[in-house]
Amino acid sequence: MNQQLNDLRQKSGQDNDQALREVQDTRAKSDQAVKEAQ
Repeated sequence: MNQQLNDLRQKSGQDNDQALREVQDTRAKSDQAVKEAQ
């Protein structure tokens, strides 16, 4: 039982990391676009 919980927790952590990277990537791209527009 605990093993399953740990696996779920790890997977959800990895999903969070992935989402965070995508958000940061998007933010970096929009910053870049703003700089180019100025």
